[in-house]
Amino acid sequence: MLAQRQQIAQDILINLKSKQPATNQPEIWKTALNKVTDSAMQSVKQHVVKPGQNLSMIASKYKIPMWKIISLNPGIDMNKIQPDQKINIRP
Repeated sequence: MLAQRQQIAQDILINLKSKQPATNQPEIWKTALNKVTDSAMQSVKQHVVKPGQNLSMIASKYKIPMWKIISLNPGIDMNKIQPDQKINIRP
């Protein structure tokens, strides 16, 4: 049950960027996703990585947990962030 909830949450985060609900989600999640997508996307901000910064430093700067930054940036290897790279954050 917990694994299923985690997968649904991960699908929702991934689909926030595309604004397209995944077809494998229950109907209630599709409806919820459609309602929150626009407001959630507006609240996401970007941080431009500076030389010498790592994920821990960025998380501390915005006072948010590292897992939240990771979940907002699917497909980015957080161990290999580079200067001038844009990272999504939600303060």
